Amino acid sequence: LRKVSAAFEERSTSGNLRSLERSSVTRYFVESNNGRRLAAAGYRIGAFVDGRIGNSGFFYNAAITNPEKVDTFSGASSAGDASNNQPALWAGVGYGRSTPGLAWSAGASAGHVPDQGGWGTGTLGRGHDLSLYSLFFEVTAERYTLMAEFLQADVERGASATRDAKPRGYFIQPSVFVTESLELVARYASLNTDGRGVTLGD
Repeated sequence: LRKVSAAFEERSTSGNLRSLERSSVTRYFVESNNGRRLAAAGYRIGAFVDGRIGNSGFFYNAAITNPEKVDTFSGASSAGDASNNQPALWAGVGYGRSTPGLAWSAGASAGHVPDQGGWGTGTLGRGHDLSLYSLFFEVTAERYTLMAEFLQADVERGASATRDAKPRGYFIQPSVFVTESLELVARYASLNTDGRGVTLGD
């Protein structure tokens, strides 16, 4: 039980977040499906592999998991059923370098999640698939950090019983340490749900 590689910001532990909370874009794509949010990444049960190619700076990851998002160990250990039994596939690649005073990384990832699409919570497991794509970039230079990510999903029948949806969003987050213990963080985020809908509560 661990987080899949898609959605870079989601893979950061809560204690390492520079902001008070993950971005509204990350939360829309990752948090539990309520008919609007997608639950398209986050914790899954499966087989995972991560690695680096020597000292080249290239890294990779892949996974085969269950399709449903699972948030707790009790949920992971409970029995499932045969209504949604197709494996989800995940893969990602990236490149990063670190030198004194400068570190950066960039990458891309994708996931195909069967039977987790549809236009509402009652359509899960009904054969409507969901695919997720993400691009990220992060650079730290001395006291300054810039992080950015773009997320897009293809949701079969995501807007209605007759219309697919392609939600997409991005955020840009600069930060600077003004003292050794005080960091200022700003973030701009943009989200287009392509007719699926969103509320402030999401």
